Amino acid sequence: MRRSVFGRRSQRMHGAGVVALSMTLALGASAGSAHAKVFGYGNKGCMEYIEVFDNREGRSLYASWAQGYFSSISQREGLSDFTRGIGDDPNAMQKWLKRYCERRNSKRFYEAVDAYAEELIKAGAQ
Repeated sequence: MRRSVFGRRSQRMHGAGVVALSMTLALGASAGSAHAKVFGYGNKGCMEYIEVFDNREGRSLYASWAQGYFSSISQREGLSDFTRGIGDDPNAMQKWLKRYCERRNSKRFYEAVDAYAEELIKAGAQ
């Protein structure tokens, strides 16, 4: 049985991220679209993510949202293993997102997650 990267408590919260992402997709827009509506933690600013980063529970809410985002990309694009590298270091994704947000603190969290997804896809294509 594969263990979750983020632990049991955040697994329960994972559903909230998936529901929010599903609602976004149901509206027929992707996060990169100029007309997209992003719900939940993805719509929060990068500064808010940085502020809660040291709070494990708060950080796990954002991580759950990101997992839902990745699940959607994987399902929609047929990229079943593009997140393979996440499992190597449970904190790698969160550290990457924090660095991105520190450098681009005017961005939204979904933009950071989208940039990380692009990096994973590039790495998988090599």
